[in-house]
Amino acid sequence: MFHTYIDSYNKQGYWVGANHKFNLYDNGGKINLNLNAGYLNGSGHKSLLIYPTLEVGYGKAYIDIVGFPSYGDYNGLVSVGLRLNIN
Repeated sequence: MFHTYIDSYNKQGYWVGANHKFNLYDNGGKINLNLNAGYLNGSGHKSLLIYPTLEVGYGKAYIDIVGFPSYGDYNGLVSVGLRLNIN
């Protein structure tokens, strides 16, 4: 997977990586745990990174909870977002 974005320094950032999805619950609603690994270049980071994503959803709407670990001089962070699948 490849993502590009404008980072907090107003510069082009990108993420290149892969993930594996574990389906924890799939009975009407869905709960998935993703393990992501790849290379992040942006927001002051230039390194390999492994982080989890928890997806909780129903129908085409998901809440994504992402946790980035702390390492070196960088603090960890947790991000929560809403995702709508349109396919």
